[in-house]
Amino acid sequence: MKNFTALIFLILFSAFIFADDDKKEDWLSSGGEETLVKFESEPGEATVIVDGEVVCQATPCTKILTMGEHEIEMRKENYTPKVKKGKITEGRTIKYKLEADCAWLTVKGDEAEVFLDGEYLGEPPIENKVITFGEHKIDYSSPCYHEKSENFTVTNGEKKNIDLKLEPRESAIKVYAQDGKSNVVEAEVYVDGKKLGKAPGTFKVPLCSKRVVVKKGEMEYSEILSLPLLESSLKEKQVKTIQALLLQWSKRPKGNSSYTTYTWNDAVDYCKNLDEDGYSDWRLPNIDELRTLIVNNPYIENGGYCKISEKAGKLSSKDRTYDCYSYYEENPTKLGDKRGLGFWSSSILSDHPDSVWYMEFGRARIDSINRKCNESGCDHEVRCVR
Repeated sequence: MKNFTALIFLILFSAFIFADDDKKEDWLSSGGEETLVKFESEPGEATVIVDGEVVCQATPCTKILTMGEHEIEMRKENYTPKVKKGKITEGRTIKYKLEADCAWLTVKGDEAEVFLDGEYLGEPPIENKVITFGEHKIDYSSPCYHEKSENFTVTNGEKKNIDLKLEPRESAIKVYAQDGKSNVVEAEVYVDGKKLGKAPGTFKVPLCSKRVVVKKGEMEYSEILSLPLLESSLKEKQVKTIQALLLQWSKRPKGNSSYTTYTWNDAVDYCKNLDEDGYSDWRLPNIDELRTLIVNNPYIENGGYCKISEKAGKLSSKDRTYDCYSYYEENPTKLGDKRGLGFWSSSILSDHPDSVWYMEFGRARIDSINRKCNESGCDHEVRCVR
């Protein structure tokens, strides 16, 4: 009897154990089998949403998901969302092609204010500006070019590219070239790097031309015609006279030799007594003449923001502004003089007759100093001119 009872207990216990194992197996498999799923889109960088939850911020991406039925959505700005229901199987790649719900506009070319359907877009280059598909009107406005308008139509998803070519407004320059003795000489004339012909002569130029250069041999004169944020010195359908003074400059010290520094009075005498290259008619340059040696500096070169000028009658200390302190890092002088060299001019301050203007070539700045000072620090380098 005891053996029979033990046998019954063993059978019931085994049934309980196997039943418990079955429950564990059902519990482990209740979540479903998982697999790697790769998501791609055209175009890329789309957000992936599965069953209402974001699983990927930007395609392409790979995620682990439960196999079976799912609702899969992809979204991207300026594109129509795409939603599909489907079955995820092992190792599946899901790729959606999204349809744009807009168009894109790119404008490159001449500088002008661009308006689309009356709304200001900016100035070229304008890259991939999102616009609605359909008909549009685009307008271009500029003080340098004649105004222009055009109509165009874009379809959904189209990329519209405009290479803007506007007709320049015209002006003209009459150029005379003179040597240091005021003799009129022939010289080549360039505007913004383009050779126009020989001076003396009159030349049509675009209204917003930036720089005129006059050359004869090693002698060169340059003048800024227009600057950013300022009105051009040229006027539409009018002629501006350019008097290009072509000067010969005394030489730099040879090799690594340093300049000799002088007080102002000694500098005047040095140039007056200089005999170089067979010439003895040297003199100390005025501030305008020193400014002709500056290049690629919109503050200090002739016609630049700084208004200090003997020719223009702007020699007062009140005419000096921060525009005369450019502190350019690059070497801006035609003659290659290094930073830290200050050169005397003959231009005396109109409101302080004991002071004169000088220029530091290395950083292209204009400043003043007492010309009667004989103390240390009151001496400067000299470039003579003829």
